[in-house]
Amino acid sequence: MTECGQTLHANFGSIEYKLDEFYGEGELCVFILRHNYRNSSGFRFELETHGFPEYAHNPIHINTYRDTDTSFRETIYLGPPKLVQVANVKGSVAVVIFKPFTPHNNSGTGFKLNFKALGTPENGDDYVGVNQAVFNDESKSPIQLSLTSNCTGSSCIDVYAITSEAKLVTDPAFYFTLSLSLYSPQCYQFNVDVIQEEETDGDYG
Repeated sequence: MTECGQTLHANFGSIEYKLDEFYGEGELCVFILRHNYRNSSGFRFELETHGFPEYAHNPIHINTYRDTDTSFRETIYLGPPKLVQVANVKGSVAVVIFKPFTPHNNSGTGFKLNFKALGTPENGDDYVGVNQAVFNDESKSPIQLSLTSNCTGSSCIDVYAITSEAKLVTDPAFYFTLSLSLYSPQCYQFNVDVIQEEETDGDYG
């Protein structure tokens, strides 16, 4: 799994992105993971290897969500300055965001992140079909998103990520305007998370 913006529906695997290759200034890459286990407690993530400099400042940011609770969200960070690169996190969907701090175009190289669903299948009882996608360079408006229509008796979460050509928008003169038109009476809630550039103390020359 090496392409920026990929989605993966699996119970274990890895994301390998620009390993031993330099990433660009302001790079922003999003991956969406979903496991199959209805009775799982979440994911286990392990940052196996990376080429991040010390000032990368939490380069991997992971948000997780649960199909059974649309108000749930948990966030973890991996990479410098943390020494421990293994974390367990609750949820059935994970949005992995690679957003390293790159002062003065001083970048590092990529990473390999392993993941595994915590739990075992329950009589082959997998989740119903759901939707997820990453839009890295979409210029058309509006974007039409497919919402899951077969969630009877339970909640489902469809996850979409939108980036500006896989880059952070850092120029204060630019911004996104987001409006939502709802065509599905079964869907009653939208949550929007905005990932912003973090302020980092220190002089990196």
